[in-house]
Amino acid sequence: FMSPTDYGGEAGDGRLNLDLLPPHRLPIRATLNDGTKVEVAPFDFDAGDVEIGMQLMNDVIEEGRAWPFEPTFPTEESYRSYYLSHAAFVVRCVVDNDASELDKSSSPTHGEVMGTFYVKPNFPGRCSHV
Repeated sequence: FMSPTDYGGEAGDGRLNLDLLPPHRLPIRATLNDGTKVEVAPFDFDAGDVEIGMQLMNDVIEEGRAWPFEPTFPTEESYRSYYLSHAAFVVRCVVDNDASELDKSSSPTHGEVMGTFYVKPNFPGRCSHV
């Protein structure tokens, strides 16, 4: 079976090479098809993004349909070694002040992490281009 540590690197902060982007590029704001406004930004350690990202990833692993790993990430360091070893981002909800008509019971709250992604070689060695 595959373990998350099989493809890990150095525990990072998800900001590898982000300094190469012009400063005005992040965060990126967009509107989803359902009208939800979001922003894409680097992980914010002070906001708890690492814990949330790790929980989201472990949920996907436990579901067993979309990731090749069997065991979940047991520690924050193991998650950071795999997921945050290169450039990593969160997608969070942005609620404008004029959004008072939204049904608050079903809508994401301002700042809520809705998902995460990373940009890095997927596999080591000959498959690093994938």
